[in-house]
Amino acid sequence: MLRKRGTQLKNLNVHWFGGEPLLALDVIEKLSNQFLLLSEKYNFKFRAGITTNGFLLNSDTATKLLKLGVDNFQITIDGPEHIHDQTRKLVGGQGTFKRIFNNLKNLSCLGYDFQVRIRVNFDKSNEPYIRDLTKELSETFSNDGRFHVNYFPIGRWGGPNDEDLDIFDTKIRAKVALNLCEDALNQGLSTTLGSILQPGGYVCYASDPNSYVIGSDGTLYKCTVALYNEKNKIGKVEKDGNFRIDIDKFALWVMNDESEDEGCKKCFLRPSCQGSACPLIRIETGKAPCPPEKQYIKQVVRVVGRQKKFISERKIKVTKSYS
Repeated sequence: MLRKRGTQLKNLNVHWFGGEPLLALDVIEKLSNQFLLLSEKYNFKFRAGITTNGFLLNSDTATKLLKLGVDNFQITIDGPEHIHDQTRKLVGGQGTFKRIFNNLKNLSCLGYDFQVRIRVNFDKSNEPYIRDLTKELSETFSNDGRFHVNYFPIGRWGGPNDEDLDIFDTKIRAKVALNLCEDALNQGLSTTLGSILQPGGYVCYASDPNSYVIGSDGTLYKCTVALYNEKNKIGKVEKDGNFRIDIDKFALWVMNDESEDEGCKKCFLRPSCQGSACPLIRIETGKAPCPPEKQYIKQVVRVVGRQKKFISERKIKVTKSYS
């Protein structure tokens, strides 16, 4: 597909995720080398990122990835050590926090230009301990402008353990995340909220006609979280590299009805979300997917303003994070 469309491309953004993508580092190397060769041949810009649990991200692996053009890292942590290790264990029951945190510290010692988004997943069970993790992150990374923190509410996205999750109600999870972001800024940590109020800052990647999720078996999706939803399975990658797409399913994700939705047309947040904050909500409910932060807009403005000032004062470089 890239060989056929190479002359039409200006930018190619690739993001590796799993499962755990570093278990298939050889695949990342093989394909990334091809992407780099094609970007040089057809003169398009290639940029890549990766979402990883961080356990295998030692200095050698990180350096290898950086040389392959992978310079945006999203690394997930579930709380301070004693909380994280309750849910993020090895097969033998050993905890993983110390190794992940050590890998992060080693990453900060590398003299490359990259961005790290530490994504802290939270629900009701671990939220009381998140501020302890924030303090530890601040003590270690607050002076490194390449490191940022994001607080992400755990949801029920499908799977056998969904009902066991102690999640926050959708009405308050955004408030909890904003409070955690304010705490991070108080402790000298950069957050990833700087672009949320910019035009298109809250548009979901799944609504982009040129954005695809490719599964290991060649299945094409639009969304990275609703993998069990049949409406999200929009096609298949053929053996010759062509995409076979179900146009009706594809249209569900990219036709957002922003210009027809009366609520969207009157909304002050329209430039940011453009009716596409979450296409899945519109597909499942038929209602406009208003960003949950909208109801706390005063706090959002305050947090974003503080983040902008933080970046300006410390001259921090921030690139758009992958969702």
